[in-house]
Order: sequence, then C-alpha cells, then structure tokens
Amino acid sequence: NFRPKYMLYKSGDLKKMTAFTIGGHLHTRGAPEYKWQHKSWTEWYRSWTVDSNGNYISGDTTRKTSTASDWLRIGETVSVTTNRDTFITEQGTQKIYENRYADYSQFSGPFSSGDKAWGEIFLAYTVSKLKTSGRGRINYNLGASFTFYPGYPVIPRYYAGLDYDARQNLKLIVSVFYDKYFIPLYLEDNMSDSSDPAPFPVFIDLGFMYAKNEHWRIGLHFQRPTLALYYKF
Repeated sequence: NFRPKYMLYKSGDLKKMTAFTIGGHLHTRGAPEYKWQHKSWTEWYRSWTVDSNGNYISGDTTRKTSTASDWLRIGETVSVTTNRDTFITEQGTQKIYENRYADYSQFSGPFSSGDKAWGEIFLAYTVSKLKTSGRGRINYNLGASFTFYPGYPVIPRYYAGLDYDARQNLKLIVSVFYDKYFIPLYLEDNMSDSSDPAPFPVFIDLGFMYAKNEHWRIGLHFQRPTLALYYKF
C-alpha cells in the first residue's frame, strides 16, 4: 500500500490556523473496508426423465428461475455453479436434475474478493483554534474521499467533524458523514436477511483519543474502526 499526502495550503498563527490537504491511497490487493452493496444473481432448477436411450419421457426441461441476493463487500464476487445429477430408477429410466446456484460448499462460501488493485483520493479542510484557556485546541474538519474500484462507480464519502482537547492527554471526537455504501457494526448482523433495506446513509461517530504517555495512544469510536492503537517512535 502507498499513501501520499500533500498540504496545498496553510495560513494563520498560534491562535487560529487553516489548512487544506489532498492525498491518496493505492492498494494492490484487498477490498475497501466497510463498503457494501446489495447484489443479486439468477438461479434456476429443472428436472426430467428419459429412457435408457436418452429419449424424453416426462418432466419439464424449462428452467424455473429465481433471483437470489445478498449484501456483499465492494469487490466481492459470487461463485455460481451449474450442477447436473442423473439417477437410475428401478424401471431402468434416468431421472435428471440440473440446477444453478451459489455454491456454499466451500469453506469461504461462494464469495471471494481482493484480487484487484484499487485506490482512493481524499480532501480535507481544517480550521484549528486555540482554546480560550490557552491549553489545547479545537479543530473543525470538512472533507471528502472518493474510492475507485474496477467495475464500480466512484464511491464517495462526505464528512464534517470536530475534535476537542478536553485535557492534555484526552481528545474528544465527533463527526457526521454521508456514505451510502457504509453499514455500521450494530446493523451488520441484521443484514443477513438479503431483503433488508440499506440504512439511511448519514451516520454519526463519537469517540475519544487518550494519550497514555508520549508514545502510546488509545482510541475508541462508536463507528468502525471501533478500537485504535497508536505507537509513536
């Protein structure tokens, strides 16, 4: 992975500073984190009977189709398998079954992902103000990110946030973001029913960052990633 970042603009003094930054993130493997999309595929079934010479006797060779669907990560694909089974009856005829379905017999199920390179561009505008007490700062952030994955439209996220130095070693964080491809952790288990609608695409994140010492920082967020650990060398 490669993550460059460049500050295009910075001005102000100790009491108030503004900055505008642009950056990117290039991934050679993997799938975008926490990005989901509802996908569907066609499955079918048919069965009929033939004699020992393969001549049709009875049944319906027309494919009875149905649509299956599920919530998949961006970049995740479905392995759909066509299967044919033949059974010999006591009368010597052959009963033939054919069907097309998502193959769950594998350990990972019918889903696979992570075989394509993809990238992201992000923009951030920050206003940082010194607190009236002179101890700590309040930072206001506006930004956007755009994910580019082969075979998908551009995936945007827009956000606004605030972080506040409550104490010398404690920072409180609040952010609001729009992302129609995001499913929060507390809803993910409920999305197993493929008919469930997507959640309203505006989310709120509350969290904090605690500095145990000059090296260790521990963070906790309401939205994913819920736990963050940082070590500064």
